[in-house]
Amino acid sequence: MPRRPNPIFFVVIGVAFTLIALGLNMGGDSKDGAEPTPTLAQETMPATVVPPTPILPAATAMSVPPTPTPLPDRTSCAEIMGTAYRSAAEREWYIQNCTSSYLAPQRNDEAA
Repeated sequence: MPRRPNPIFFVVIGVAFTLIALGLNMGGDSKDGAEPTPTLAQETMPATVVPPTPILPAATAMSVPPTPTPLPDRTSCAEIMGTAYRSAAEREWYIQNCTSSYLAPQRNDEAA
C-alpha cells in the first residue's frame, strides 16, 4: 500500500508559497528608494467613487427693504398740477389753494 503524505507537509508547502509570493509582490528589500511595484489587487481594484455633495446656498432671512423717505409736500400749484399727490395733506392744500381760482366763475365787475 502506498504511503500517504503527512497533512502537515501540505501546510508547510502552502505557507512557503505564500511567503514567497508576498516577498515577490512587495519588491523585496530595495534600498535604492524605488517604490514597490503594485500588486495585482491594487491594479485591478476600481477607485471608490464618492458622489459630490451638492452645495446649497445658505438660508437667508427675508429682509424687508427700507421704506423710502417721503418727499416733502409741495406748495406751488404749478409744481403739483398734472402730477400725483405726494400725501393727503398736499392734495388738500392743492384743492383749497389751486382749484378754486381756476374753477371760480369770472365776475365781470364792469357790468354791475
